[in-house]
Amino acid sequence: MTALIDLFPPERAEGPIEYFRRLSVRNGYADWLSLIRATGLNPSLNALWKNKPTLVDTLGLDPEWLNVVMPPTAAGQGLHDPFFRRTATDAVCPQCLAEGDHLHHAWSHSLVSACPDHGTALIDTCPSCGETLSQGRFDLATCDCGYALREAAAPSANPFERWVSARLAGQMRPIEGVPEIGAPEDYIGLGKLLFSLAIRLDPTAKVKPGKTSRPHDVAQTRALIESIRPLFEAWPQGFNTHVRDRLIAGNQAVFSPSGRLGAWYTNLHGASRKANAFAPLWTAFSDAMIDHFDGNLRGQQVLTPSPDRERRFVSVAEAARLIGVSGPKLSTALKAGIVAGHISKQGTAYTLALMDREEVERIRTERARWITANDAAVAAGVPPSVIAHLVEAGLLKNDDEWSQAILKGGPIEKASAETLLEHLKSLVVPREAAETLRFGQLIGRRTTDSKGIRRLYQAIHSGEVRATAYTPGCGLDGLTYATEEIRRYLGSVGLTDGMTLTQLEKATGWKYEALSHWAQSGLLKTIDVLLQGRSARLVTNTALADFRRTWIPVSDLAQAMGTKSSALTAKIAQRGLPIHGQLALPSGAGGCWGCSGCP
Repeated sequence: MTALIDLFPPERAEGPIEYFRRLSVRNGYADWLSLIRATGLNPSLNALWKNKPTLVDTLGLDPEWLNVVMPPTAAGQGLHDPFFRRTATDAVCPQCLAEGDHLHHAWSHSLVSACPDHGTALIDTCPSCGETLSQGRFDLATCDCGYALREAAAPSANPFERWVSARLAGQMRPIEGVPEIGAPEDYIGLGKLLFSLAIRLDPTAKVKPGKTSRPHDVAQTRALIESIRPLFEAWPQGFNTHVRDRLIAGNQAVFSPSGRLGAWYTNLHGASRKANAFAPLWTAFSDAMIDHFDGNLRGQQVLTPSPDRERRFVSVAEAARLIGVSGPKLSTALKAGIVAGHISKQGTAYTLALMDREEVERIRTERARWITANDAAVAAGVPPSVIAHLVEAGLLKNDDEWSQAILKGGPIEKASAETLLEHLKSLVVPREAAETLRFGQLIGRRTTDSKGIRRLYQAIHSGEVRATAYTPGCGLDGLTYATEEIRRYLGSVGLTDGMTLTQLEKATGWKYEALSHWAQSGLLKTIDVLLQGRSARLVTNTALADFRRTWIPVSDLAQAMGTKSSALTAKIAQRGLPIHGQLALPSGAGGCWGCSGCP
């Protein structure tokens, strides 16, 4: 074959087939296929790629241009992928035709539906006759009916359509609202990636790739692109949601990513991770797996989640660490159905058990509602013994079997302690008191009267004994009570600054009978209290000091004078001095007790 009669340079946007179509028209060939056959070559894309030197020699083409439009590294890829080449119709941009009567290489790709330069959708039917645009028409810018396609009005294309068409054409201009899912060199594989996502969009559909055809016209292309647009909206949430839905629809008895997601995962992995392309997309997928996959990810270094991304489903061992319990205890609760999770067999010797972080957090929240006695004491600002007495008094909700319950972190319900404090605060009656005790002091330094303490606490709770003041931020210990009122229920409180008559007898040597008589006579002031559930009379240190300043027991005076009480009593009587509180002993031994002094 000799050189062509009319040889002209190709346009920048033309591909080899588009250029050959113009050459065939200008040089009298019926179509580009006839032109290529005239060179002795088979008119197929594969043959053209393999025989570029023949095209240069027979058609007089510029070898540098041919290598630009048919780069060796792009054979069968991107716009040169024969799988995606439109064969039934032409798709054109009317505005581009008005700027130059040549076809763009990108328009031949069956996933290109828009012109990124003009923001409009491509058309493949004639607005005048309604017929599809034949690839065999004589004038590339005119329909066979004679209508000038450059005059047609094309509908607008949405941003995602423009982005897909631009990236397939190798254009990297930013499209507002659409994310970049790869580097510029990655987009040579975008067609296969998007087509795979589209045909497997429905996770329940059975797809046979070899029998799945690509779009035949622009309408089908636009429908396909529109179907996957939600995956890229609100990036990466739309894609994350799609992965979640696929995991839910997958076989729940399978716990590997490939087993649960099937061919969809295999194709995504092949187009991105395995091809070392579309890193942001693979990160979005990895994040979705971290968020939603409840299966086995051990050894899944293939995932590349975002930094600091925590997996939603954790092992029982990790869950136990987060909760603060032992692994065996949590496993037992999981098997018993007390807490949620799932256990699956992985072979004969390996069992996989996972828990949702939300369930872990729920357990932590439930356990926090029950606290230890020490924690309750710290919160209330009182000694642990006070908490124990409050439990015995029935004022705090307690569970002695709490250690057997995974949902309880201690024996005491935290809310019951908070409710008790608020209740006692509501009973406060501000008033002056000579002596007061804080709530934490009500057990008394020397007491073992547990029943008395319980009765006191119950009286406080019922409002029979009310606090005189409250100091905010101090818990129960911020409540103060009048000592005099407390002694009516818990006499042991007074033992810190006084003695019972029995104790006073031992300390002074004064007979109990005399002390009792003096108290009844009003010479010795006492306070009626309860000790170990029994009534008792308490002499405070102040009352004892007042008694000693006013009265001198005859026995003490006799001892100081080296005589007997009976002899001294007789002498006092002979001199006419009064003796107060005199009492003859019931034994009739003649001894007598009394007090002398100035009343």
